[in-house]
Amino acid sequence: MKINNINNQIVSTKTMSTKKEKNCSQPQKVSFGGVSNISLKTMDFIARGGLCASFCIQDGLGMILPRIVQGFFRNKDITGEYNYGEAAEVAIREILTGPPMFLIPMVIIAGCKNYIGKACDVPVEFIKGLGAAFKTSTTSDCEINSKNLKEHFYTETMKNILNQASNGELNEDTLNNEASKFVTALQDIEESKSKTLKQKIMNTPAPESADDKLAKLKNEFIRIRKNHSNNPSEIASNVTLHVKNENISCSFDSFVTHLRNFTDDAIKYTKKNGLDQDNIQTFVKKRVFARNAAILGMLGAVIGFCYKIPDLYKLHEVNPGLNGLVDENGKKRDIHNVTLANASAAEIMSPFSAKSPNYFWMSTKEVQ
Repeated sequence: MKINNINNQIVSTKTMSTKKEKNCSQPQKVSFGGVSNISLKTMDFIARGGLCASFCIQDGLGMILPRIVQGFFRNKDITGEYNYGEAAEVAIREILTGPPMFLIPMVIIAGCKNYIGKACDVPVEFIKGLGAAFKTSTTSDCEINSKNLKEHFYTETMKNILNQASNGELNEDTLNNEASKFVTALQDIEESKSKTLKQKIMNTPAPESADDKLAKLKNEFIRIRKNHSNNPSEIASNVTLHVKNENISCSFDSFVTHLRNFTDDAIKYTKKNGLDQDNIQTFVKKRVFARNAAILGMLGAVIGFCYKIPDLYKLHEVNPGLNGLVDENGKKRDIHNVTLANASAAEIMSPFSAKSPNYFWMSTKEVQ
């Protein structure tokens, strides 16, 4: 019989325990490779295209393409031929009824920005808020120089939002320094080129692009807000502009776009008509009216387009989807003897089967 030293056993036990704790304390790397990784990358790829692109891609892959394929094989079991007419009609109908819901408003807004002013692309609450801020931060004594006036207004606006982001905890010198840094960064962004469509979709880094510089500036804003925030549930990237005891908020990216569009339009207008308070107020009223008119125009155009959609269902005198079910004159054909010969019991009983006696009456109408 062999007797082990009790001290060796204790040391051995401690060593095993230490190794076990060490293994448990090490971070476990979970791999999401394979199909799941492809799925995540695909969704990221779609999301980077923006709302319009995301809708078009998902609608195309999830609705348009399957319907075109279904139309291509419509009644092939009866006619023995592919239904090119139905596939073409479905393709035209589906493609023309999805993307235009986005394209029509985009075209109207682009027209308003070009012929009226960039502020037409700014929400009404921001036109009023930025208009009030523009009024209080500029006077008729200011030099009407596009660059100097823009820099002055940007500085005052940045001080406003940074003061809100820090809950008023930044002292005056720090606030002025931070605002100056943000204004310099915004001017650099405006002078830089945006990423190409391919770079945006593939998420390719481009440090000198306006997109990546804006992302860097947004991270700086988030850092300031998180350092002075007492509410962990608030969205750190949201900007709050305080004007006349009212707060208006949006994402940092949207705010930068709104600020640029409003400022460029306001400076262009005041440079032509004067920088006094009445002219600024007139400018704000005109742009608010133009923005509301543009919204009503977009709504009317989309409704008018939807009203014409039924005409897309009448591209042919006889619906190609009825090929094999009606004769040349549009009268019903007796197809039961043809289809029932090769039909299974399940197909005959199911009202959704093309070989069911009830399918023809449920899915088609006689063409008058």
